[in-house]
Amino acid sequence: MEPAEMAYLKHVLLAEVKKTIKDLYGKGAEKIEMKISDYFIFIEWSGYLRMSELNLIRKQSDQAKLISNYRKAISEGSRDIIIQRFENVLKRKVTNFIFECDIPNNTAVFLFLLEEKKCKLEQVM
Repeated sequence: MEPAEMAYLKHVLLAEVKKTIKDLYGKGAEKIEMKISDYFIFIEWSGYLRMSELNLIRKQSDQAKLISNYRKAISEGSRDIIIQRFENVLKRKVTNFIFECDIPNNTAVFLFLLEEKKCKLEQVM
C-alpha cells in the first residue's frame, strides 16, 4: 500500500475507532495508537475507564475484575456491530476480532484479523 493510501486509511479508521469507542463506552479515548498491516489492525487506546470507574477501583481495588468483566461484556455483546463498522470502512472481511483490557494501566486493545486480500484505496472510498 502506498504511503498516501495508508495515511488516508489510517485517518478514516481513526475516525471510526473514536466513534465506536464513544458509542460503546460513553467516553472517548485520551490517546489512540494504531498499527495496520495487510492482514491485521491493532488498536490500543488509553483513557479506557470513566472517572467513576477509576474512583471505584481506587477506593475498592477488588472491584477491578468486576469492571474488567463488565467492559469485556460490552465489547463481546457489541462484537457484530464493531466488526460490521470496520468491514464497512475497509471493504474487507474481518476474520477474527479480539478485545482485551488492562485495568491497572487504563488501556484497552482491539485486534482485527483480516481476510487475505490487500485493501486498495478505491475500495475504501
